[in-house]
Amino acid sequence: MSDAMVFLGSAGLALALAAAPARADDSVDCLTQSIKAETRVAACTRVIDGGTTMGAQLAAAYYGRGAARAELGQYNDAIADYTAAIEIKADYADAFYARGNVFLRKPDYPKAIADYDAAVKLKPDFADAFNNRAWAHFQAGEPAKGLPDADRAVALGPRDPNALDTRAQILKALDRKEEAIRDFKAALALNPPEELKTSILAALRELGVEP
Repeated sequence: MSDAMVFLGSAGLALALAAAPARADDSVDCLTQSIKAETRVAACTRVIDGGTTMGAQLAAAYYGRGAARAELGQYNDAIADYTAAIEIKADYADAFYARGNVFLRKPDYPKAIADYDAAVKLKPDFADAFNNRAWAHFQAGEPAKGLPDADRAVALGPRDPNALDTRAQILKALDRKEEAIRDFKAALALNPPEELKTSILAALRELGVEP
C-alpha cells in the first residue's frame, strides 16, 4: 500500500472528516484500541470538530486520535494531537508519555526524555515511562544515565519482561555481564512476546550463554 493510499489525500480527507456529523458512539470508538486506526481517526475527528466536547473529554479525543495516528506512522500529526491534549489538560501524564514514545520512534531522544520527565513527575509510579526513559538514554549512547530508571522500572514491575530486558541491555553495554545475564534469563522465564524473546536469545548468545 502506498503512502498516498494510507493518507487518502490528507487535505481531502480532513475536509471530509470535518464535514461529517458526530455519531453517538464516536467518543467510544475514538478510544477503543481494538478498532482499526483509520476508523478511530475518523471518530475522534468528528468528536473534536463537533464543538460540543470540552475539557478532559476533548483532551481524551485528541489523545485517542494521536494514538491512532501514531499507529499509522503519522508521527508529526500524532505529536500535534498529543500536544493539543496537553494544552487542554496540563497534568495529562499519559499524553506526555505517548508523545515521548513518538519522539522515541522518530527518533528525537532529547524530546522523548523531556516528555518522560514530565510523565514521571506527574505520575511517580509510571513504570512504563521510567522504562522508556531508560531506553531513550540507552539509545542515545548514555547507558549509565538510563540505569537508575531501569532499576526503578523493574522495582515497579518485577514481572515485566520489557523492563528486565531494558535493564539487561544497559548492563550489557556497561560490561556488567553477570548481572545482564541474570536479567535476560529472568525476562525469558516470563514468556515474553516472540520478537522480544528472539532479541533476548541473541543477546545471551553474544554474552556466551546458550539458553
